[in-house]
Amino acid sequence: MAVNEVTFTVRELQSEDESRRIRTELENVEGVMGIEVDDESGETTIRFDHDLTSEEAVTRAVHDLGYEIE
Repeated sequence: MAVNEVTFTVRELQSEDESRRIRTELENVEGVMGIEVDDESGETTIRFDHDLTSEEAVTRAVHDLGYEIE
């Protein structure tokens, strides 16, 4: 198991409901092992098994929800 971590900021994150929506979506990505979303800053840290998923797949899941990341 190759554990990786990626941190980015979700732009225009405005509520706990949106943070929860992101967490729920990422929990459905195979290989994601941990998710931390700061409701105020939008900073998001995701730990994942690189053997099962990739940074690209994780960021795409957030983009697919309609959010931009930086």
